[in-house]
Amino acid sequence: MKPMKDFMRQGNVIPATLLASTFIAFITVMSLIMLPITQTGVASMRIVPQSKTVLIDEIFSVTVQIDSSVPVNVFAGELHFDTQTLSVESIEYNTSVADLWAEEPWYSNGEGTLNFAGGTTQKGGFSGSEKIITVTFKAKQIGGGSLTIADATILQHDGLGSDTPLSTPIDALFTVTAETSTTTNTNLIAKTALGSSYQVVETAPSTDLNGDGKQGIADTSILLLNLGSTDSRFDFNRDGVVNLKDLNILLGPSL
Repeated sequence: MKPMKDFMRQGNVIPATLLASTFIAFITVMSLIMLPITQTGVASMRIVPQSKTVLIDEIFSVTVQIDSSVPVNVFAGELHFDTQTLSVESIEYNTSVADLWAEEPWYSNGEGTLNFAGGTTQKGGFSGSEKIITVTFKAKQIGGGSLTIADATILQHDGLGSDTPLSTPIDALFTVTAETSTTTNTNLIAKTALGSSYQVVETAPSTDLNGDGKQGIADTSILLLNLGSTDSRFDFNRDGVVNLKDLNILLGPSL
């Protein structure tokens, strides 16, 4: 039998699909073992869409969406945005779900914040998936930035105001380009109104999917839930689909 150090040096000959399949099996077994001590969120607050490319001076909208498997009646949070690239034009809130606003959404383009705190008077509370506010932005300047939900709070409709366990919000990523552009597989060439050109390197999405500053088992769990999708947030190799190749990238060194 070869020494272990020789096997480790030759580990790169293991087929990638076998590595991914083995890891999936490991995650499945571990999830069953850890089930009694692991809590997952029963509700979430997220930004839709999670990624978008817009033109400079373009007006576009995003929504803050609530997903809950249990009845809830209060939702609050703060949206942070990049003031260099984006500015808020207007806000609309969905009164069919959030018909009672203790604090109507307000924003500061100087500080890059938007606060909201609302609730529902529906009998039995709200459960399901629905947007609560729509925010219209203007793209001010060429560059990239993110939208982040901070201090997300959703309270249960239980007469006690109990906190609802939440999934960790995932940042939405936005890129502002020039008026006319042509896209290649690896980068974006854009021309300004004066005819000059510049090149913006297209960066791969971060493998830190839950935004906790590290790459771990929670990120793997998020990716596994999105296998087979075309969501660019999880398509690390930019081949148009989330698959085992992306899982292998996640299991490798951080991007």
